[in-house]
Amino acid sequence: MESRIIINSVVSSKEEAEQNIKSLMLLKVEKSDLSVALKQNTEKVETIEKSLKEFLLKNKDSEDKAIKKSDTKTVFDLGSAKLELTKQGYKYNQEGSTLQAFLAANYPAYVEKTFIPSCYETKTLWSEFKKITEEKDGVLFVKGTETKVEGITLETQEDKFAIKF
Repeated sequence: MESRIIINSVVSSKEEAEQNIKSLMLLKVEKSDLSVALKQNTEKVETIEKSLKEFLLKNKDSEDKAIKKSDTKTVFDLGSAKLELTKQGYKYNQEGSTLQAFLAANYPAYVEKTFIPSCYETKTLWSEFKKITEEKDGVLFVKGTETKVEGITLETQEDKFAIKF
């Protein structure tokens, strides 16, 4: 849409005010048109991505030479672009006080107390403790034991799909 839009920053006459109002109305119409076009294009992109993801899922077990597979990633090479499907790990949801109590009772080396004037601050050394854990059937255990880690829930995440040009 090509239009001549003049906006006066300082309005000193009725004509300038009317011109600014007309310009504002034109801008609002252009914004609305662009918004509709953007929404339509976004829907088209989402539809195309969905169909490509479905194609990759259908063909990921084929013996096609264009498909490269690993434990966590499937890549379909189309020449001009690559479709990638990456398996996501678990998301760790922590319940702070439960995890802290579990670690304090069973693994005190992974709990740190710091004195702050008038009180102690207790924090868990989660990143260090996580190294000695393992996931079995969606549940977190301490490696080499059947001890379930309390205060942590594992949430499965949807596989990540990407198109790389």
